[in-house]
Amino acid sequence: MVDFQLPEDMASQVKEHAISVAPQECCGVVLIKKGKRKYYPCTNISKELDSFVIDPLEFTRLSMQGDIEFIVHSHTSGNTPSEHDIDACNSLRIPYIIYYLETDSFDTYYHKNYNKLIGREYMFGEQDCFEAVRDWFLTHNVVMPPRRKWLDNWWEHGYNYISNEIFDWPVKQVKDLMYGDILALTVHGDVPNHIAVYLDDDIIYHHAVNRLSCRENMYPLWAENIHGIYRYKGSDFRRLSR
Repeated sequence: MVDFQLPEDMASQVKEHAISVAPQECCGVVLIKKGKRKYYPCTNISKELDSFVIDPLEFTRLSMQGDIEFIVHSHTSGNTPSEHDIDACNSLRIPYIIYYLETDSFDTYYHKNYNKLIGREYMFGEQDCFEAVRDWFLTHNVVMPPRRKWLDNWWEHGYNYISNEIFDWPVKQVKDLMYGDILALTVHGDVPNHIAVYLDDDIIYHHAVNRLSCRENMYPLWAENIHGIYRYKGSDFRRLSR
């Protein structure tokens, strides 16, 4: 797996934060909100200089605003994750980014069975809304058929790929919403040109053009553009890990 590289401006923010609180470890999160990535410094409430504990109120508030993609903290010495880092990362199931002041370097540690759904860069035909939905189902042990070759901006050329291909999947059209349903959406037109997965509590998982893949509230924009709701005919996803 190729380690995630913080953008230069974000890396500078982490470095400045780490230097400002040294010798205490700094801590924060990389948050994706509406498809945009940002670093949020947090308060380290640990009493020890060589450990960190993010203020739980700050962590909860941020987790309600978007997707926490990475937990970030610094080490004042050494250049490897500690055993505590490894154990905590595997327990939280959120990857760690560590900044080492001694060597002015970054390291990324991924938890066991890491599967990247959040924060993917958009590439039509490779990492887009269709592939995001297929990969979400794959994490639930369901393999959906791949698409045929698609023309970019197909809806502007008289094609209706989503409506034509979604019925190749083991789904049925429904009127109500429940966890795991596929939403076919119309954006700037009458032909469905975007799909998402419904995750309960008005939250969808999707990958919009020129944005990072993320979870997002479906109101007000996306709910107004629902063209159809499709439900997998197999097992109840509520019994499966999210």
